[in-house]
Amino acid sequence: MRKLVLLGVAITLIALLFGQRVVTPEGERSASELRGDTAAVEDHSDAGGGDVDGELSVNDEGRHADEPALVRRHSVSRGSKAEGHAYEEAVDSFEDSYRDTIYETNLLVHALVMESRGDGRLTEGEAKDLYAHLSDMEAAYESEAIEGYPEGYEDCGQNLRVAAVSLGLAADSIRRFYATADAEYLKDYQALIGMYLQAVSDAESCVSDHLYPAYP
Repeated sequence: MRKLVLLGVAITLIALLFGQRVVTPEGERSASELRGDTAAVEDHSDAGGGDVDGELSVNDEGRHADEPALVRRHSVSRGSKAEGHAYEEAVDSFEDSYRDTIYETNLLVHALVMESRGDGRLTEGEAKDLYAHLSDMEAAYESEAIEGYPEGYEDCGQNLRVAAVSLGLAADSIRRFYATADAEYLKDYQALIGMYLQAVSDAESCVSDHLYPAYP
C-alpha cells in the first residue's frame, strides 16, 4: 500500500512539472517513502524556509567571446517588468500566507500528538481551528499566484503548483493521523511540508532570476 501511495504522489508531482494537473485517487495521497530522515514537527514551526540561490547556466545566444560563460538563465523586456514585479509580490504573498498557516497548524499538530500519547486533549475550538487550517492548505491550488503568472514565467508557476500539491497532501496526512493516530502519517506530513518549503523557495528564486538577470 505504501508503494502505491508513493507512486501516486510521484505521478502527481512529475505531471505538474510537465504542465499537467493530475488528481490522485483518494487512497493514494500520502508520501511516507518520500520523507527520508525528517525532523520533529516542532522543527517546522518556523516554516519560513531559506532562500535558494538562483540557477545559473551557459547562455550562448548573443554572448561575445570575452563575456563570462555563466549568466542568469532568464531575461525580461522592460515592458514586462511591471507584470514581473506584480507577480513577485503575489509569490511573496503566497509564501507569507502559508508560512503563517503552517506555523499555526504545527502548534495544533503538536497538541494532537500530545493527545495521541494521552497527554491532554484538543478542545473543540482547537479541533475546528486545525480543520480550518487544513482546509486552507488544501485550497492552495486555488490561489491566484498559481495560475496567474505573466508570460515567460511558466517555470515559476510550475514550482508553485508543486508547492500547492505538497500542501494539500500534507493536510490530508494530518486528517489521516487525526483519524488513526498512525505515526506514519505524521512523518508524511513532515516530509511534504519540507517539499513545500523547497518548491516555494525555488519559485521565489525563479522570479528573481527573471527580474534581475546578472547581465540585463
